[in-house]
Amino acid sequence: MSTREPAVPTAPPPAEPAPTWVTAPRLALRAPRAPGAEAKVIGRARDALAGMAAARPSLAAWHERVGGDIEAVLRRAIDHELVRLRDPDPGDGVHPADRARFVAELQDVYLELCELRLRRRVESHDRAQEALERLRNIASPSTLLERVTREICVGCGFERGVLSKIEGSEWILAGAHFEAHDDWADEFVRFGSQARPTLTPALLETQMARRRAPALVTDAVNNPYTHKPFVECAQVRCYVGAPIMPRGRVIGFFHADHHFSGRPVDELDRDTLWAFTAGFAYVYERAVLLERLREQRDRIEKMATSTATIVSDLCESEIGVERLDRDRALVRSRTAALAGGERENTLLLTPREIEVLSLMAAGATNAVIARELFIAEGTVKSHVKRILRKLNASNRAEAVSRYLRSKIQERNASTLPLAS
Repeated sequence: MSTREPAVPTAPPPAEPAPTWVTAPRLALRAPRAPGAEAKVIGRARDALAGMAAARPSLAAWHERVGGDIEAVLRRAIDHELVRLRDPDPGDGVHPADRARFVAELQDVYLELCELRLRRRVESHDRAQEALERLRNIASPSTLLERVTREICVGCGFERGVLSKIEGSEWILAGAHFEAHDDWADEFVRFGSQARPTLTPALLETQMARRRAPALVTDAVNNPYTHKPFVECAQVRCYVGAPIMPRGRVIGFFHADHHFSGRPVDELDRDTLWAFTAGFAYVYERAVLLERLREQRDRIEKMATSTATIVSDLCESEIGVERLDRDRALVRSRTAALAGGERENTLLLTPREIEVLSLMAAGATNAVIARELFIAEGTVKSHVKRILRKLNASNRAEAVSRYLRSKIQERNASTLPLAS
């Protein structure tokens, strides 16, 4: 939450009360919760400013009554003291040499703090890249979405991560990871997936989607643009958010915070989540494209198999036609005394179709016929359809009946003399 930076006045006489800029909100040297070396640096700055409290009560009031960005506080303190150093006031009781040493100490603290901030930024960037590399090895988009909120916490240093999606104009929670609080995360996702708030201009997420930019919320309860049911359910105090934009189209959001430790989010948290979100958009798009390629490959393989089956049937049909010509010549050389349409119809069948029909007559199913003839079951179905059509039969039973009658006629005809 940005604040107005008040002007820095000259130091007041000792008898006068502290000036109004001392009590301006959110500008004091109150150290944020920071681990390790950064907390020590901030402590040094606090001690340095406290050392001037006896001579300058305004700094003591500044230190005690308001809080804010430590870097801004240090810069303001340095600028103020430089002004007093260039235009000393004998009445303030501070020797110029003491003031110069104090300014030098503040500058050292400020530079060390800047170095620590830069180091933290580099480390956060490296952790985010490592998290993206782990996600990049996941090929399934659904699995990727299940893992991403955990990586927001593990890789980017947050304690809670939330994934939401946009369907039409509805904002729907899709996943969450709360460190050591899985039940709470599941409850929050169930609540958010059923609530489905509409993305109106009054919501911060709508503004993020329109601006295609991340957001930093320092007071979620009092911010007029936050969705209060979500804030209450998740007990959100402050958070950062970023839109997910594969190919420039916003499809959802990431939100994250440091709820359990109570550490407020800052600009670095916002930038870290934004960098992670930008990289995740490419990782997710890659996974979706790979899944589509796999689906295309499967369809092409099925088409190739079907084509091979059709070509095989055509080849068998050509062979059958040649054999059929020979068989017909042989039959015409025999007797014309044979009667009955069934045998004529069976003569129209190819050798492979006769094999299929004979197995059908034996009671074999399509699967059994496929195993016996070493062909695909789909090929068997094609043969059966052609057999029914050629025999003018309405079902398998009728085709088998005509086949058996033709076999009886053939046995009877084999006893007749050959035609001259």
